Amino acid sequence: DDLKQITVLLGKHVKVPQPSEISEGHELSFRRAAYLCRDIGEGEIIHAEDIVYLRPLHGVDARDTDCLIGAVARRPISAFQAINPDKDI
Repeated sequence: DDLKQITVLLGKHVKVPQPSEISEGHELSFRRAAYLCRDIGEGEIIHAEDIVYLRPLHGVDARDTDCLIGAVARRPISAFQAINPDKDI
């Protein structure tokens, strides 16, 4: 019985928005996105140290930053601007 209770208390390994987050409109505002902490010029490579994780979730989800590291900027990207993977990298 104790093991079952511990398993329940540990929760699930996959994080998903809870119904209360969705109903209150916090699905994006409470989640983090990857932003650049410095201005990047066209043709520059994005490095891990260029990335910071902030709220709200606009652009690239913090869990999907693998697509950013090593990517080349198609156009200048300002620091703390939402990154559009289809247009920016």
